Amino acid sequence: QSSSSLRYQALLCSADEFNVSLVPSSLFVSGDDDHGDDRLFDMVVSNPPYIPRPDMATLTTDVVQYESDAALCGGDDGMDVIR
Repeated sequence: QSSSSLRYQALLCSADEFNVSLVPSSLFVSGDDDHGDDRLFDMVVSNPPYIPRPDMATLTTDVVQYESDAALCGGDDGMDVIR
């Protein structure tokens, strides 16, 4: 995730009534490797790869030019990461 995207998300979450911490992470790296501690979270929001492999060929250029296959393809039925 880009640092400008993270800064924008932090701005959206900066209202006084929220206590929000944004932690950029990777699906492929454990939290301990990312931050060197054992954090506990009340909520985790993600956008995992969910597009079925057969549908990958139908994606428009404006999608595939900005996202890698690993970020989009969720396996044969789109549910590999979610399962």
